[in-house]
Amino acid sequence: MRSPSPVSDIDHMERWTSCMYMALPIFTRGASSSKFLNYFTKQIVPVFDKIPEEKKLDLLKMISASSPFAAAQDSRQLLPSVVQLLKKYMPGKKVDDINHNYIECLLYAFHHLAHKTPNTTNSLCGYKIVTGQPSDRLGEDFSEHNKDFTERLTGTEETVRAASKRLTQGMADFSKALSSAKTAEEKSKIKEDQQKSTVTMRSYNNILAMSQNCN
Repeated sequence: MRSPSPVSDIDHMERWTSCMYMALPIFTRGASSSKFLNYFTKQIVPVFDKIPEEKKLDLLKMISASSPFAAAQDSRQLLPSVVQLLKKYMPGKKVDDINHNYIECLLYAFHHLAHKTPNTTNSLCGYKIVTGQPSDRLGEDFSEHNKDFTERLTGTEETVRAASKRLTQGMADFSKALSSAKTAEEKSKIKEDQQKSTVTMRSYNNILAMSQNCN
């Protein structure tokens, strides 16, 4: 966990992901995930743009899955990286499409990490939560951070609602397509597409629920 992470070393990324996956049951029983999360923050986030797309989701899934078990100190260190990635993938206005898988993972992690270190959210996204600690930074003005983050949440919600509407309309055609399919291969393909659409719709609903809880 201490060595730098060469972006071109896909095996290295896969080992980290595999280790995180195997360690999750241990984290649920109270073991520290500090080294794994610190490694993600210091070694992976700075080069995240250069990581192959097919590996990014695996990394974010592990961060999402481990976030409920992160200690307060680790949450405080990881939350800025999660907000940084959220701002990258959440549009500031309605767009045609977004990477809903990334946003779902990041919003889930955001909620769990912010709950454990509430005095961090003011300086990151303008959410003032009074804990009575100096780190609340209540005397400082982070209204621009709040405006930016709120606009991104709104843009994400509008994009997801539009995409959800289109997907709902498309899902209505699956039964008709399935009844008119002539071969087993065609039916299998339609059922596969239907399953993917169901998973995507669940992701959309999760994003809407979590983004609304942020407002």
